[in-house]
Amino acid sequence: MDQDLPLVANGAGSVGNVISRLGISIVNAYGCESGHVHAPNEWLNRKTVKPVFQTDCVSLIQFCLDGEA
Repeated sequence: MDQDLPLVANGAGSVGNVISRLGISIVNAYGCESGHVHAPNEWLNRKTVKPVFQTDCVSLIQFCLDGEA
């Protein structure tokens, strides 16, 4: 994708590195801007949902088509 993405720190974790070491291909994508995850004051910036979803869709399509030319 020819798109600049903002770098935002996030405390969420992923088991993507564990799964990939097992030889299983994955799409490990970033998420929406949020804070206080799983706390009573958890929040999500709704403006970040659409661009993340669009990026995930493009990544998934490229992942599925990898090797098909």
